[in-house]
Amino acid sequence: MDYILKVLPAIPAASAVSALIDYLIFRRNKEKWKNKSLGQKTAEYLLTGWSVMFVYVTQIMSFGNGLGALFNLRPLRMFYIAYRYGTVNASGVWQFLLNIFMFVPLGILLSIVFPRFRSWPKVTAASFFTSLATELLQLLSRRGTDIDDVIANTAGGMCGFALLVLFSRIYEKVSGKKTA
Repeated sequence: MDYILKVLPAIPAASAVSALIDYLIFRRNKEKWKNKSLGQKTAEYLLTGWSVMFVYVTQIMSFGNGLGALFNLRPLRMFYIAYRYGTVNASGVWQFLLNIFMFVPLGILLSIVFPRFRSWPKVTAASFFTSLATELLQLLSRRGTDIDDVIANTAGGMCGFALLVLFSRIYEKVSGKKTA
């Protein structure tokens, strides 16, 4: 839970940085900008904000107590530890769930902002390669890397896309309108 509380003070600065990056990437072309819906504009800003916070959490923010291994290449090791030694040692499971939760917005927003990503293979690949690149950067910067993070992040992106598909279908049924 303290991971979440550590992020809160960074939100105002991240919002300002996100607004600047969003302007530079999406809003500079005024002709394209005025033709976009409010939902599209909001999704672009949220994706930019997610990206800024993701970089902050994975590359800048300090975490852990520095006593862990530099890297873990044993998949789902934390579940074995929690099972074998009890829930007192289940902090890795909590971190795994946070990693899933962290990538849900990517699975939703990527498909809204970039329609070419509206498929399971593309969202899965984007989640996987984003996570893999992050873990490799963490290894190079000696922050530590964990195969479980790649697994959880990829699953989180897929969960986000699943939610988008589910809510799109519900919307289509209720409204009678086809989503893009």
